[in-house]
Amino acid sequence: MTLSCALAAPRLSLESLLGKEGSDGFHQYLPNEKLDIFGKVETDVFNLTLLTRLCAHEVDLLFGDQRQPEHRLNFFAMDISFSESDFKTWDVPLRTVDPLEVSVVKILRGLFLRHLRERLGLRKIAPPPSIQFLAAALANRIVHDGKGTTGRYRKDYRIPRRQLAAGHCPNLTQLLTEVPPSQSRLLFRIYLVHSDLLLNCLERAYGRKFPQFLRDWWQLECQEQLGTTEALARVLDIPQKQLQQWYVGQVTTALVRGGTPGEVPEDVIERLQKLLTISVMDLGGAETVRSVHLEDLPKLLKNRPADVFTLGDVQSDLMQLKFSASPIFQDALDQYIAAVDALRQNDVKLFRKRYRLAEKTFEQAVKLQGTVSALLDEAEHASSPVDRLRTAAWDTILEHRERLRGPMDRAIGLDAM
Repeated sequence: MTLSCALAAPRLSLESLLGKEGSDGFHQYLPNEKLDIFGKVETDVFNLTLLTRLCAHEVDLLFGDQRQPEHRLNFFAMDISFSESDFKTWDVPLRTVDPLEVSVVKILRGLFLRHLRERLGLRKIAPPPSIQFLAAALANRIVHDGKGTTGRYRKDYRIPRRQLAAGHCPNLTQLLTEVPPSQSRLLFRIYLVHSDLLLNCLERAYGRKFPQFLRDWWQLECQEQLGTTEALARVLDIPQKQLQQWYVGQVTTALVRGGTPGEVPEDVIERLQKLLTISVMDLGGAETVRSVHLEDLPKLLKNRPADVFTLGDVQSDLMQLKFSASPIFQDALDQYIAAVDALRQNDVKLFRKRYRLAEKTFEQAVKLQGTVSALLDEAEHASSPVDRLRTAAWDTILEHRERLRGPMDRAIGLDAM
């Protein structure tokens, strides 16, 4: 996967990674992502290639963006001390001795900054604090919540839930503007998970409009020079003095709902109903917008063409829900996706047939999920330690993930929960 390239200079310095002749080094180029990875050690380049590709994929998913970037972004695996100011605009230097979550945050920060610069047409700009928050949130999902080990996001909000139960909630301004030192692994992990929770709240609030929400936030920060929290309050359309109150309310709601999409049927049901409710504009010159359930949409399409772009967004969101939901729900979600496809083709009869089948299949999945959960709870209480060890042996990937996070959980006291 790696290719030898001429990197330069006999001494270990920044110049040895910037392309002069005469040195031994390694280079990998990812054409689809327009990413260049450089390093002195082949395994460093190989590992960084996998990591940057994973991070680029997660950023694309967040924005629903399949366009190819305009500028190449360079990543350097450094085993020597350096100053970030020595690097160019499109360079991201990484220390090979840094903890994984620190490196992932830096990679994501570079990817987000490229997206911001290209979207706003700003080649040189200091990273706004909102980019650091986004990088921290996605890093938590990749490193601690399954994206990097299983490919599936499994939310774990035990830390903030326990803090909220004790009457503690972070100050939103500090969360967005003050990054704790990465040397404090415990404090840094708490920062990551709270950033993840805030991102989850914003995604829930804005749904398909979330990417535009982010770009509006960036524009206020970068082009109108507003402070991060002031810009956030402006985009949310609430007074800045009420921002903390809004944040506490959002976090409380999210933690009460709790759970991983793959484990909590109520979460899947709620998300599905939101996706099946579509905003449409009334005809007759009033230009008012109202919400219509997907099942009732054909009635409105008798005198107007279907909005295939809106229906395409609904399909895309249903696919994302399918990938994050338990396998028990995936057949039903496939039926909903097929029903939307029939509506895009203006085949109302086929749409109604597929939609009825989707509803029936989904109801059965909800019942089955409830039965499975009850049986697992019963088995967990009834099984012997030997039985539990045998069960754990079937899930080696998740077992490995739990081992990685175990020491941190013990430090926080979560192992006793």
